[in-house]
Amino acid sequence: MLVRSSCHLEEVANIGKQTVSGHGDNNSKTLPGTMLLDPLQTLIFFDWDDTLFPLHVIHICPLQPTDQLELQRHEDAVIKLLCAACSLSNRCAIITNAQEPWVDKCIDGFMPGLKPFMNAKRASGQITITYAKNPVSCRSKLRPVMRALMPLREVPADELTTAKYHAMKREAKSFYSQNPGQAWENILSFGDGEYEHHAVQEVTWRYSCSRKKHCRTKAVMLPESPTIDQLTLTLQWFGLQLPVFVNFDGDIDISLQTNCGLWMDLAAGM
Repeated sequence: MLVRSSCHLEEVANIGKQTVSGHGDNNSKTLPGTMLLDPLQTLIFFDWDDTLFPLHVIHICPLQPTDQLELQRHEDAVIKLLCAACSLSNRCAIITNAQEPWVDKCIDGFMPGLKPFMNAKRASGQITITYAKNPVSCRSKLRPVMRALMPLREVPADELTTAKYHAMKREAKSFYSQNPGQAWENILSFGDGEYEHHAVQEVTWRYSCSRKKHCRTKAVMLPESPTIDQLTLTLQWFGLQLPVFVNFDGDIDISLQTNCGLWMDLAAGM
């Protein structure tokens, strides 16, 4: 079993408070436990629903006029976060278990200001969108320890995790194979569900075991069922602190769902 040195929320908070960096700035000085990594070494995964797009609020009730203003602020936060991510990584992959073309429909219907940015970045290949879900059940392909993490009452959970696992693995192979001999160095995942959280850890664990080469793995589970304002605040904070996460020389395994009180205090204070 691979032994990893993981960083938790309190440690990241302490590093973040010491770091003075502007939006999208990946030239800040390194701190103990950090190092500057080239964008060619870093791959960033984002979930879509309730990670970049506030599906929960839009799904449960009709939008009010005040919600339109909140959506505009949220749209700005998404653009700034993705700009920061693209300054730190040559590949930012949005992976969703929704059906195509869900992401485009969301952008057209609720965040149209995001469309020109997304079109340009997708054309350059710096941002990709992958629809991971498929009807093939791959439960047996997960390690027993990973299957044990899946709630027994949620039969599809294993399949959804496996779908994300395969999508992430394809993206990682595609990204790192652009430079012959390039090892997998630094992979980050942001999402509100256990699917991508477990999937990215499975992808890098299997790679590290097969290649005897450790890959820094930063898995962050965002708050569940956020309001638009809560999700906007979360993305604004990560837009500012993303260089800390990218350049941290170790693993990060954080669930903001289990540290919600500490997280909201930290985000509001920053």
